Amino acid sequence: MSTIRERDTKTVGTEDVDRFFSLSLQLLLIADIEGRIRRCNPAWQEQLGWSPDALIGRSFLELVHPDDLTATKAQVASLAAGTPTPRFLNRFRNPHGEWRSLAWSALAAADTQLIYAIGHDVTQQEQALQALRASEQRLREAERIGGLGSWELELSTETLRWSEQIYRLLDLDPAAFQPTYRSFLDMVHPEDRERLDRTFRHSVASHLPFAMAHRVRRADGSIRWLQEFAETQYAEDGTPIRSIGTVQDITEQKHSRLMLALKARRDEALLELPHIADGLSEQAVLQHSLALAEDLTDSAIGFAHFVNEDQTSVEFAAWSMRTLDAGCQVKHDMHYPLQQAGLWADALRQRAPVLINDYPTEADGKGLPEGHIALSRSLVVPVFESGRVRMLLGVGNKASSYDETDVESAQLLANEAWRQAQQTRSWAQLTLADQVLAETHQGVAITDADGALVRVNAAFSRITGYSAEEVLGRNPRLLKSGLHDQAFYCSMWADITRHGCWRGELWNRRKNGEVYPQWLSISAVHDPAGQVGHYVGLFTDLSESKQAQEKIDYLSYHDALTGLSNRALLNERLEHALTRASRSGHLALLNLDLDRFKQVNDTLGHQDGDRLLIEMARRINAKLMPSDTLARLAGDEFALLLEERAEALPVATLARELLTCIAEPVKVADRELVVTASIGISLYPNDGTDVDSLSRHASQALGAVKRMSRNSFQFFDPSLTDGALQRLITEHALRGAVTRNELRLHYQPQVRLSDGALVGAEALLRWQHPNMGMVPPDQFIPLAEEIGVINEIGTWVLEAACQQLADWDRQGLNLTRLAVNLSARQLDEDALASTIATTLEASAIQPQRLELEITESMLMRNPEAARTLLSELKRLGARISIDDFGTGYSSLAMLRLLPLDQLKIDQSFVRDIGADDNDEAIVRTIIAMARTLGLETVAEGIEDADQLAFLVREQVDLGQGYHFAKPLMADQLFAEWSAQPNPSSTCESPESP
Repeated sequence: MSTIRERDTKTVGTEDVDRFFSLSLQLLLIADIEGRIRRCNPAWQEQLGWSPDALIGRSFLELVHPDDLTATKAQVASLAAGTPTPRFLNRFRNPHGEWRSLAWSALAAADTQLIYAIGHDVTQQEQALQALRASEQRLREAERIGGLGSWELELSTETLRWSEQIYRLLDLDPAAFQPTYRSFLDMVHPEDRERLDRTFRHSVASHLPFAMAHRVRRADGSIRWLQEFAETQYAEDGTPIRSIGTVQDITEQKHSRLMLALKARRDEALLELPHIADGLSEQAVLQHSLALAEDLTDSAIGFAHFVNEDQTSVEFAAWSMRTLDAGCQVKHDMHYPLQQAGLWADALRQRAPVLINDYPTEADGKGLPEGHIALSRSLVVPVFESGRVRMLLGVGNKASSYDETDVESAQLLANEAWRQAQQTRSWAQLTLADQVLAETHQGVAITDADGALVRVNAAFSRITGYSAEEVLGRNPRLLKSGLHDQAFYCSMWADITRHGCWRGELWNRRKNGEVYPQWLSISAVHDPAGQVGHYVGLFTDLSESKQAQEKIDYLSYHDALTGLSNRALLNERLEHALTRASRSGHLALLNLDLDRFKQVNDTLGHQDGDRLLIEMARRINAKLMPSDTLARLAGDEFALLLEERAEALPVATLARELLTCIAEPVKVADRELVVTASIGISLYPNDGTDVDSLSRHASQALGAVKRMSRNSFQFFDPSLTDGALQRLITEHALRGAVTRNELRLHYQPQVRLSDGALVGAEALLRWQHPNMGMVPPDQFIPLAEEIGVINEIGTWVLEAACQQLADWDRQGLNLTRLAVNLSARQLDEDALASTIATTLEASAIQPQRLELEITESMLMRNPEAARTLLSELKRLGARISIDDFGTGYSSLAMLRLLPLDQLKIDQSFVRDIGADDNDEAIVRTIIAMARTLGLETVAEGIEDADQLAFLVREQVDLGQGYHFAKPLMADQLFAEWSAQPNPSSTCESPESP
């Protein structure tokens, strides 16, 4: 019975296992330690497409992805050692070659040495996980590119989590700084801290979104403006759980808006002041000017002092109303000898603006009279006239430090305030005495009722250039500029008739013909009877004001430090350039960033950093053309717009030149530094067709090059960078081609057409590069001329050709002559004649056997210089031949003056003999011209018997071309021509030389 029970138990166990294997939805696998599959279930068929019969006996390692094989084998070894595998992930191949991700749990039985494994398909989960990781990476990249950071605040613990972008915005190391709500508040600017905390807590309590712009102070002391947006998540009972928000650096936008607002306010003030000053007293004009200066510089006080004629003392002119309201008790008749005046009077001593941002700590902070408001900061500017300081205008007690923008605003207002004050004083004195009339800076003209001038002052003569004697009795219309039509003057006189006066701006003409703007006020003066007896005109030359406005406009579009264009002007020029380029042109935009400039700035200080930026701007400018636009965008970032040399190859060449010149050592603060740069390039139209896309792609290319290498450049299209790199590689290889003995000469026979005899040969240059193979001349000779190695190559060609001619002489092949081509750069070389003479002497070749070929276009560059050079070469005894004749514009008269021996008919004319009557006529004309001048003729490119027959009939002297022979190496030419071949023999037409 015991035996029967055991057998039944075994039978039931086997049936259960079989049933488990057949019904399980998991992948079941039994395999030996070597990986051979002993058993697997139908789920393999359903999930992976493998039938159990197809797998049994095979190693499951055959199905594992190659990248997972090593790890899988390690797991098998671990199982064999008795360590179970709770979870292991790898990829298996299905019969269709697709890879599926499987998660396994397995163990090995020590007694059977079998592996028992259960697996399930997790492909979809893995794909979802990878997609999630990619999405997170894209989010991080989007935050970086857009300058947008994100944060999450757990309200119960005030634990704060920042994205990587926020750490970058605040210049903090994520590994060294753990943010909390309190630590962040400590970074907020003290003036914004309480308001931010109050606003945020209110938004949480009120279930409202949070939005606020505020300042933060970074570790290096710099201030940045941030824009925050956030919303709070709440529990079902309304308890706030967490706040989630974004932050963006808006410092540049804030600065730009502030500068634009300041410019607008300053423009308005400068234009408003002359109008407001009309009719005010001198002190009222100054007080109004001081109020404008206080507003533009955010100052709490303002004052003005006149400087006496001796330039050694000052006297009070005006306090601003704001200063008086603040409790200033100083008497208004105060007079200061310069030696007793305070630091603010240094503007007179130094004849320059004086800016003091910590007045109490100054050793000489004295000279403030009793009742004067204490000074914490001050800015004083001098006003000059006729080389002398006439007035000091000062402001003080700004909450923050004064800067150069404040200096400029105060100076412009001071100049205008002085002019207006002087005009007001002169106008008041005009009615008192003739002396006042003579001294006023405004032009004064008085006419009778009929319009004839009866009185003018000195300012009239100074401004217009006319003396009183030249204009008295004449009508003021002699000053008309011609820029205003008749309707303008009719309207002006209608106002005078109706209201008794007119004020406005118009353009008049000086005696020297110069047209200038003026502010003119015309008033009618009535006699006791009420009739108009005179008209009085008072006018101001607005040229200086216009110039001041132009300076303001200039600063709106230029970088104050370097004088370069700023981003606004660059974008404007780029818009115009795109309009021009849309008609089939090209543009290139280069973003250039100095590598690690922040380290230099932090080490040496901002002043030396500014000097470095100015020097880099100068170096870059030196490499540019007038049509190029260089701009400083921000900090150490520059942009360069190219309109002429805007295709990939010249742009790459320029980029390399810029990197080279920037990397040259520069001396700053007695230290020699080497600074490098990175350049990103976008090209129109391939990389973008508008300002935004070109700028963005150039910036992306710059980012790519800084990530990869620095001190390099990168096109937005990487293939262009590869092409530029290939050209640089070719350029580098060509520079050493002569030294490495990579140049070769091939020789094309020149045959006398009358009897087919070999007369000479033309030496043709080739470059045998070990990697690029045989490089034809049209691919490297222009490059050699461009990079300045053509003279070295040309000298090698002369020496090698003459030496080969001497070698043929020794071998018994006696050629009458050997032709060598000269480049345009060689013709410009002063030592060309001496080089040729030395080469002939070294090879013991008679000079008349060397034939120098010069193209017709080379002669036309400078005919007189060409005549001098050819005469010098002729005196050596060498023969002179004009190559490619007929393609240039030389005249018979010019040719008669040149010491020539031969004309070579260009192959473009020979090629169409028999097909083009015009080319045949040209060939006949060239032959006739040569005979007239007594010159030998050579036809290039003879390829068939018909061309040869025509040239023989026309009695051309020599010929060369594939009909006779292709260019040959020296030993080939000797082997094939040493026995003088049959004149009518031909060779198969090979590839072009």
